[in-house]
Amino acid sequence: MEQYKNVIEKIKSGAKLRAFLSGGGLRVVRVEQNHERIGYGEHPQLSIALERLEEDISEGQIPYDVMYGERYPQYWTGSSNAESFLDAWLLQGSKFAIWMSANTDIFSVEMIGYVTKRVITPEVEKKVKDTMGPVQHEYMGFFFESRPYEFPNGEIGVSTKILKRPEVSHIRDPFFYKEKYKAEGASIIEALEKITKEVLLDFPGLEIYSENLL
Repeated sequence: MEQYKNVIEKIKSGAKLRAFLSGGGLRVVRVEQNHERIGYGEHPQLSIALERLEEDISEGQIPYDVMYGERYPQYWTGSSNAESFLDAWLLQGSKFAIWMSANTDIFSVEMIGYVTKRVITPEVEKKVKDTMGPVQHEYMGFFFESRPYEFPNGEIGVSTKILKRPEVSHIRDPFFYKEKYKAEGASIIEALEKITKEVLLDFPGLEIYSENLL
């Protein structure tokens, strides 16, 4: 991240970097201060989008049609391949933000994504199929009942329904829900290393990118 020195300086001065995926799959990064945009970058890959952001900030905000059209090609869609952990995070429709906590030298990283959960464990699934009857189980304060059913080809599947919800929970749908992850560090990389460990618990498929965070 050190190569984006102007971006980092803006973050240290109180700005926030936000990153998300456009409708066409472009990686979009912007830096905002006092709710106003002070830097912008877009590209099919995150690393180049950050380079465009760095260039935009260093030159005091380049007009969009100059940056994308005259100086560089304008892309309409993003790459379907990820080059890093954060790039893979954006590619699945998630987003992240980086800022520095007020009156401190601590960087904060927040990652927001939608978690798809398999609330039934292999042990519960085996019990349902072995007994061919309903099995009740609990996950994150939710109580479920899983029952067997038969496919047309004779194979046995398992269906699960919610019996009882917790009285207090930020999760409305335990099968698919939005989750926020946050970590702090003396550097952006340190914060990213911390948050990656937490994110991988819910998104193990991203582990193949964990050697290259940014």
